[in-house]
Amino acid sequence: MNQSVYRQSFGPGALIFQQGDTGDCAYIIESGHVEIFSHRGGSELTLACLGEGEVFGASSVRRLQSGFVRR
Repeated sequence: MNQSVYRQSFGPGALIFQQGDTGDCAYIIESGHVEIFSHRGGSELTLACLGEGEVFGASSVRRLQSGFVRR
């Protein structure tokens, strides 16, 4: 695994990753929040909201399998 750390910024509503993407990194939320959501039955379902200091990424993608993440 690559031990490098990179800072990335995402604007409101930006899609960070989506169902089917290969998860190869983790994200630490420095400020703001992200929403993990899925599309089911023609509507959007919020699965979780994460905030400052929380981590999401490769393992989350594998566990959810049917979710998206956006800021």
